[in-house]
Amino acid sequence: MRSVFFFSQSIGPQFEAAKLPLTTRFFSRVRSDVEQLIDRAKAYWDRPRPNGMRKARGSYPSGHAAFAAATAIVLSQLIPSKRDAIFAQARIFAENRIILGVHYPSDVAAGWTAGTLAAYAMMRNRSFRKDFAAVNAELRAANL
Repeated sequence: MRSVFFFSQSIGPQFEAAKLPLTTRFFSRVRSDVEQLIDRAKAYWDRPRPNGMRKARGSYPSGHAAFAAATAIVLSQLIPSKRDAIFAQARIFAENRIILGVHYPSDVAAGWTAGTLAAYAMMRNRSFRKDFAAVNAELRAANL
């Protein structure tokens, strides 16, 4: 399952779900919003996976890449001191989909673009920004 806590490698061992309940709920919402966007795009494009691979969902755009981009953008706004490490890890996460043979490069590029647009739209939402501020406070209290 995709989770923001995948980025604990970049942020540190103190970045864990059990210690950060607001962060957990907030990024579950980010993941869900991105998945809804990607599900609609996959249904529209219905692109087969590489090498005839059978999957329940199409190849285009990559949901993993969209998750990586949106999460990295939002998370790096919350923990700017870890920005470079977060984005490096997100790029590897997304590009591994090509290496594994489950996506074409254009799937990953489109997913990254979709995730970027999703993060932009979320950050413009007043309710999202309010929750973002609460998560920011939780992360500061945890010395992140």
